[in-house]
Amino acid sequence: MQIVKVQFKHSHTGEFKGTEYSYFAEDDNLAINDEVEVDTKFGKSIAKVTQVNVPAEEVVTFIDYMKTIPKAPVMPILNNEDVPF
Repeated sequence: MQIVKVQFKHSHTGEFKGTEYSYFAEDDNLAINDEVEVDTKFGKSIAKVTQVNVPAEEVVTFIDYMKTIPKAPVMPILNNEDVPF
């Protein structure tokens, strides 16, 4: 498990900006710019990974409060023949 930082997607503009938040990530293969679904105190949100392999020393003061980004299932890539319309 690694520690990552993310920025949330703005609901009106669709941009990823603002404060970075730290999360544990079950997926050790997450990379910068990956989009993930994360739990927040307001429910689920979409965020973009801005930093990976964050040292634990950077989050030591709030590590007990950090949430975990679960490993997401792999979605199949569809080609045009797979689209039903």
